[in-house]
Amino acid sequence: MGRWRWIGMGMWIGGRCEMSIHESWPWRSELTRDAQLIRKWNTEPVWNDRRAFSYEKKIFLSAYAIRKLMESRKLKSSFESHSLNISAHKRKSDPKFWHPRDVWYEIYEFEQTETLNFSARKAINTIIHSEVFVFNFSDNDAVDGFLFNSDQTTDYLFNIKIADWIELMERAAQSVPTTIHRRYDASLKRIIEIRE
Repeated sequence: MGRWRWIGMGMWIGGRCEMSIHESWPWRSELTRDAQLIRKWNTEPVWNDRRAFSYEKKIFLSAYAIRKLMESRKLKSSFESHSLNISAHKRKSDPKFWHPRDVWYEIYEFEQTETLNFSARKAINTIIHSEVFVFNFSDNDAVDGFLFNSDQTTDYLFNIKIADWIELMERAAQSVPTTIHRRYDASLKRIIEIRE
């Protein structure tokens, strides 16, 4: 067996050991830079294969980074309870006849939109496990937002504004807990942790 180095800190919580990010600053710094870059790209709309790849990569990696910070308990508890208002387009056809990835533009009702309240965690997980992921554009060819769903949520196609996603990235980057309170909740039979 080769050499190895311990880069995370294990923490016993509720009878299980959880690995966490040891130093969150580089993750936060990257989120801030990526949010600024996406904002800059939107002021100079140029769309080609390279830009499409870069945009997609920044969205997916930021979703992963935020989820990793949440799982490592490096964000305030208030961030995890943050919710987003997301537009949703209901599916028109019977799911067993169509594969959403192939004909998403035909099987969702774009004339009618519902507004759903998503937790940050649910939005992030849905993006990470997306079945459909497509950018939508404003009249000046800037990215207005993106449409997405996962194999678990094919009844709807969700639409998040790029400005809302950038705001979530920046909020995560700035959500630095300075105090942690833990107490045992007898009714839940587990330790409750509040990060402020």
